[in-house]
Amino acid sequence: MTAMLSKLFRTTPKWQSIKSQKRIEAIGELSPDQGKDLEILTRLAKEDSEPAVRREAVKKLHDFDILMQIQKRDLEAVVRDAAGQRLHQLMAGQSPFSPSVEERLQRLERINSPQALIALTREADPVEIRIAAIAALHDDMYLHDIALHSPVARLRQVAAERITTPALLEELAAASRQKDKTVYRLAKGRLDELHAQEKAARERDARAVALCESMEAQARAALNPLYAAKTESLRQQWAELDVAGNLSLAERFATAHALACKQLAEVQAQEQRVADENQAVRELQGALETLEETLSEYHGQDDFDQPSLAAVRKTQRLRWELAVQLHSPTAALSARYETVMKALDQLESLLVQWHQDRPVVEATIASLRASADNESDEAANRQSLLDVLQQYRESGWPLPAMLQDAAVLLGNARKVAESASDKAELTARKASLQQQLDALEVAITGGNSREASRRLRQAQEFARTHHVNTPRLQALGDRVKELKSWAGFVVQPKKEALLAEMQALASIESDPDDMADRIKALQDEWKALGVADPSVEQPLWEQFKAASDVAYEPCRKHFAAQREVRAGNLIKREQLCHQLEQYSDALTGDVDWKNHEAIIQTARREWQLYFPVDRQPARTVQDRFHSVLQSLEARLEAHWATIGQEKQLLVEQAQKLVSADDLRMACDKAKELQQQWRELGQASPRHDRKLWKEFRAACDAVFKRRDDAVKTRKDAQQEQLNQAELLAQAMEKLALEADDSLHSEAMRLEESFQALSLGRDAAAVRDRFQKARKSFDAVRLDKASAQKSQQTRHMVDAWVAVCSAEQALIDNLLPLPPDLAALPAVWRVPLQGRLQNVSRIGEQPDSVSRWQSAVQDNTKVVLDAIMDLELALEMPSPASRAQERRQRQLALLQEKGLRSGVTNTNELRLQAVLKTGPVEKDIVKEAAQRLQEICSRIA
Repeated sequence: MTAMLSKLFRTTPKWQSIKSQKRIEAIGELSPDQGKDLEILTRLAKEDSEPAVRREAVKKLHDFDILMQIQKRDLEAVVRDAAGQRLHQLMAGQSPFSPSVEERLQRLERINSPQALIALTREADPVEIRIAAIAALHDDMYLHDIALHSPVARLRQVAAERITTPALLEELAAASRQKDKTVYRLAKGRLDELHAQEKAARERDARAVALCESMEAQARAALNPLYAAKTESLRQQWAELDVAGNLSLAERFATAHALACKQLAEVQAQEQRVADENQAVRELQGALETLEETLSEYHGQDDFDQPSLAAVRKTQRLRWELAVQLHSPTAALSARYETVMKALDQLESLLVQWHQDRPVVEATIASLRASADNESDEAANRQSLLDVLQQYRESGWPLPAMLQDAAVLLGNARKVAESASDKAELTARKASLQQQLDALEVAITGGNSREASRRLRQAQEFARTHHVNTPRLQALGDRVKELKSWAGFVVQPKKEALLAEMQALASIESDPDDMADRIKALQDEWKALGVADPSVEQPLWEQFKAASDVAYEPCRKHFAAQREVRAGNLIKREQLCHQLEQYSDALTGDVDWKNHEAIIQTARREWQLYFPVDRQPARTVQDRFHSVLQSLEARLEAHWATIGQEKQLLVEQAQKLVSADDLRMACDKAKELQQQWRELGQASPRHDRKLWKEFRAACDAVFKRRDDAVKTRKDAQQEQLNQAELLAQAMEKLALEADDSLHSEAMRLEESFQALSLGRDAAAVRDRFQKARKSFDAVRLDKASAQKSQQTRHMVDAWVAVCSAEQALIDNLLPLPPDLAALPAVWRVPLQGRLQNVSRIGEQPDSVSRWQSAVQDNTKVVLDAIMDLELALEMPSPASRAQERRQRQLALLQEKGLRSGVTNTNELRLQAVLKTGPVEKDIVKEAAQRLQEICSRIA
């Protein structure tokens, strides 16, 4: 029940009232620095149905994001305007809830409204916000207005620096020439900069058009030795230009360059095809020469075996077939190849046959030597050897070495008797043979089968050549066979391991150079092991050789490609030399030195690119390249030397300017020298850098003198300006207390101010001082006028008081004479005279009637005198006196004509008014008013 009653009688918060006025009043009571109140304000600003309520809530928010949302999304303009005004207050630092300067600077980057930025430039605090607002403005019209009318000099300068429209800059320079020298200088500087940029852009476009035309001409031109170098030079010159904004020129140049490159590529492809064909011809010739050389090397030697011959034939056949794919050989060359291949087939068949016959021949020779005492056995052995010799001689190939020895053995019959000298020689040969056999026995004892085999062959060769023999040779030969038989048990596993390793290499992808080194190392190990049992090791050798060929195949292709690359690089280097020589011969006196230097640099780069080459043929081309390049560089060095001499003269002229008396002339001359420096071009890079340092140091020294002089002048002007500021402040202070007593001080300040040497940029302080001076004079004159007006009123009041005293005497009342001591003498004397008359008549009552009878005449005299004064001072008279004024004017004219030469000054007329009395009391008030105005005019 209690809860229900509390709900029924619960008070609704004021900000939730159904009446919008109540909600507005609630907003006034909410505090935005309280979290809950801020939430209510935010809710009202976003969701309230009444625009007036939302507007009042917006005025108390200080969240930038919420205010910006409301400014963008609210449907009512008054609410959006209120949000914009609130944002401005926060950004301008006009609210206690304004964030820090840093945050405001960050927020300012998000403001896009020029009106909001303009408002910030006028009212934001501190000045950094104003400067940032100007930096965010991109409309030159607004910047121009700020540069002209902003009261803050720094803002005018910042705005002037950002204007990019030449017309506005010219207008700004003209308007600020006499008002703000700094803004004028900035505007002129920006104009000069824009003009320089426009000039540079025009020159760049002209250069781009010229390069496009040159590249188009190059694309149409026929090929020549310098075609590639000139194309690359034009491309580099184009790359140095910044023409990204001109798409049409860029596309034009790219099209021409593509055509030139296409033409060059076609020629290079043709050259490459020719080079490939030439290389193929060399390969065909090389394969034939290798095969023919292999055939010529056979003289029947034992190490010329069939597997080696088969390997050579296989590799050279593959070489021939690859070359044939690139170039068709001539009929003669093909015939040579067929002849060589047939000869190799015959030789290979002979070697296979000899491999089968050798053991039989070897045994027959041994039997022949053993059956020296048995004639029948010796004859049979001789006949067997003769049949074998006849068979091999019919093949047309050189006899194997063993058969050659057999032929010698059969052809030399033993002599029954030998001379003593032959015996001595035979003894010496036998002794030498014994020494060789001793060395052979040492090798056998050491277990070195390879060395033993070599020693045995040497001994056998010696015995066969010198026709000596000994049973020891046969015995040692048997021991060598036994050693080799035993070595086979050791060598064969090693060779099998080498075979497995070589076969593994065939399946490994590795660097060709490393692979070749590993194959060579395995082959060297195989050779080092020697041959223990040819019949057993021959199959291993064939497998090892086949595995070597497979493993070496990638290396062969790689090295063949390397040879082709080296040969191609050599051809390209020769072509480069030829192009440079043609260019050197075609040079005239008019040389494009920039293009000349580019050609030299391009030639050096291309020379380095065409590497590697074969060493021996490259030496001649190297000397040729250096010779022509030195000639071209000598010309360039001579040109650089000339430029260097001219720049040295410029350096000397610039150094003389450092001590020149006429600083303005020196600066102008330095600028002229700088322009000449740019037009000269580049000297030798090293010398040019040295000269540039000296030249720049001299120019910097000249401009530093100018800057120092400007700084000194500015410092003096600033000092004068500071003094002017102080004098202006003193005059402003003096103007607040202006008085006649301070007039001399004001004159002193004015003299001091006039003595200052102020420039045109001091117009503001000059205006300020003059304004203060005029203010002083105005205040002083106002005070003097007020004093005179008060004095006039006091004098007129005294006149009225005298008239009242006279009237009181007429009315038989006690007159109250006024105090006339403070009046000036011109008033005091006549009025005191009238008061004395009042006192005198008061003492003689019988004189009152006579004195009273003169009132009417006195009144006329006073009114006429006042009328005369008004006419003389050209002052208006009361409307009621218009008729009298005309009559008085006529009377004065007549009086002037009758009394020629007689004058009546204003002072006399005033004295007539002051000393005449009594007058009618009805005219006193009117006369007093008219007299007040007359005295004010006279004063």
